[in-house]
Amino acid sequence: QASLEEHKFVAAKCSSLYAAVKDLHTAMQPLNEINTEISGIETDIVEHTQSTADIRKKLVTADAQEKDSDRTCKAMSTLIRELHEANLRWQNLTKRSAEVAEKKRRQSQSLMSVDLGSRSYDDLEQAQRSNNELKDELQAKKDRLTVELNNLTNRLGNLRLLLSESEKALSEAKVDGARHGELEGAVTKLQARTQEIDQRKAVLHRELEQLAREMKEKKLVLNDMKNALAQAEDLSHGKLSMIRRDVEEFEKITESLEDIDKRLAQADLPTVDRQMEEKNRAIQAKEEEVKGLVGVITISTTDLASQEHTRKNMQGNLALRRLIVDLDVQRAQLRELVQQHGGEDFANRLRDAERDMQRCQRSQQTLSNARDVLKGKLEVYSNQVADLKAKLNTPLYRGIEERHRRKNIEYETTNLAIADLDSYYNALDKALQNFHTLKIREINKIIRELWQLIYKGQDIDSIEIESGQEEGAAATKTTRSYNYRVVMRKGDIPLDMRGRCSAGQKVLAAIVIRLALAETFCLNCGMLALDEPTTNLDAANIHGLAEALAALIEQRRGRSRFQLILITHDEDFVDQLARLQVCDWYYHIQKDEQGCSKIERRDMKLLHGA
Repeated sequence: QASLEEHKFVAAKCSSLYAAVKDLHTAMQPLNEINTEISGIETDIVEHTQSTADIRKKLVTADAQEKDSDRTCKAMSTLIRELHEANLRWQNLTKRSAEVAEKKRRQSQSLMSVDLGSRSYDDLEQAQRSNNELKDELQAKKDRLTVELNNLTNRLGNLRLLLSESEKALSEAKVDGARHGELEGAVTKLQARTQEIDQRKAVLHRELEQLAREMKEKKLVLNDMKNALAQAEDLSHGKLSMIRRDVEEFEKITESLEDIDKRLAQADLPTVDRQMEEKNRAIQAKEEEVKGLVGVITISTTDLASQEHTRKNMQGNLALRRLIVDLDVQRAQLRELVQQHGGEDFANRLRDAERDMQRCQRSQQTLSNARDVLKGKLEVYSNQVADLKAKLNTPLYRGIEERHRRKNIEYETTNLAIADLDSYYNALDKALQNFHTLKIREINKIIRELWQLIYKGQDIDSIEIESGQEEGAAATKTTRSYNYRVVMRKGDIPLDMRGRCSAGQKVLAAIVIRLALAETFCLNCGMLALDEPTTNLDAANIHGLAEALAALIEQRRGRSRFQLILITHDEDFVDQLARLQVCDWYYHIQKDEQGCSKIERRDMKLLHGA
């Protein structure tokens, strides 16, 4: 029974340790709340991202409207200039009409003053017809200019209405742009918060791995303790069965002794009866004392930690040994009485009873040894439990539940942030590729228009830039490069210009590409410099280049921050620019008689007049 109670005590200790481990697992459940909060943060990030995308779409629309407004302003400027020119032509025509009328009046006066006989009638009639034809021609020009003036006035009104609508749309786009700035700030804050969560998640992930290893070790120790407890229970059940068998044998011995008592009573031996009764009473007294001492021993073994119980246990063992010695003495005396008054059958039964008693003693000794072994194991398990508790109280494991929770949060948020960054990278890469394709298409469109305007030959219809992404070991996901080449087209067949074009075509292609790049990327920094652009160009291509530059200047005239610098020795080229009225004056640099450079500002009108 004492061994069974010890096993129960060990089982209770193991159960408490298992409950503590179970509580440790239960304490990890608040991670779900943190995961829910992280999901909410991710939802906010997605909503802000969607809002940012909407604002960006609005900004793109606003930019398109702004470009339309710029084109409208250009058209209005062109119309205003045309209207001004038409007005000048109208004034010139009116002035010329007045001069013709004055001339006609003077001719009439001169005709009236001269002698009619000096001129023939046919001459007068011819002069009259000439004057009438001139008058009709001037009237037709006047009517045509009037119609043109009315058309220009109507177009000017429509463009002013379109300009007001564009300005309104532009103001709305600026409001959306301000909102876009606020959303960009919010997105930046969310990204900073996400980065902080990622850092915390990495730390928690490392602590979580360490805690998982420790939990695995604790589970192994717990399994060992469970196995030891099961073995101890099996052993205790076996010992209990042996004790029950010993009790049954002891009962048989007792029955044998009672049978002997009956036979002695039938022998009618008063002296032996008295002695036997005295011995039996002594044996019963000793047995009662043994039972009492066994109870004391059983009680003393319930608490191994108490020194007082240990002392009582030792005293009980000593008393038990004394009682065993007394019992041996009584048995010796009983054997003497049996030899004196009993038969051989009684002696045999007594020997059998003694053997049974010895066997019971050996069983008791075996059980005592097993109890000592179990006590040693229990002490070892108690020490292990104490060591584990002390280890849990060390700084390495103190607050391990909270650290595990934080590390788990950081681990999950890190995985989510990695997925978000991967999505952001893919979206940005796709947007950059689309932007690159769009810009190449826009540049090629401008190059084609300028080439068809400037180049006067028939062997090349147009030129364009082709780009190819680099492939191979040098090209990775993060480092991407492109190869560009200029091709020329005749019909639908593209040919590489390298080695197939003349020096003049190379110069012209370089100028056209520079103009297209400036038109595409330099809207806010309109500075373009051309040094000797007519080198290796023939007269037709020089004339086409002058017309293209005049058209470019005309398009950019209404914009601010646009400046074109031309450096050339070709006076014919400058003369063509003067005819096209691209500017009002230019700088002429020459050396004087002393060899010093002299800069002189000259009027374009004088050059054109010369």
